[in-house]
Amino acid sequence: MDKHSFFIALWVLCFIPVSLFSRSRVVNDTIFSKKLNAERTCSVYLPPSYGEVPGKKYPVLYLFHGMSQTNQDWVWRGHVQEVADRLIYSQEAREMIIVMPDAGGDIYKEIWNGFFNMPDWLYEDFFFEEFLPYVENKYHVIGN
Repeated sequence: MDKHSFFIALWVLCFIPVSLFSRSRVVNDTIFSKKLNAERTCSVYLPPSYGEVPGKKYPVLYLFHGMSQTNQDWVWRGHVQEVADRLIYSQEAREMIIVMPDAGGDIYKEIWNGFFNMPDWLYEDFFFEEFLPYVENKYHVIGN
């Protein structure tokens, strides 16, 4: 390989997302809420070393979406996996679990549920009494 080809290959590699080399992943999960009488979905970012060390626990970050969005907006539009991977790789952040719950709104049906208690929508109660314990039991997060 000549010098010119080498630098072109190196330049191209600079633009490949870090997440292609990472073992991190984003999984989708669902929990049925008795408080809301509905299923709630969430996306969960699991860092590169997740599952490699038995018993290892990670800090957890909860990301809430805007009023007209869903948990998937953090994945698709916010590029949460690529951003987290780059911050972890550059050591600007430590490995963590990122949980992105869905509040349940639907802009196409003009349903505007939020992350707070409203008449017939006890999201805060769901979040603290059902969702947090679910996440802390299912994923290796540092609770409390």
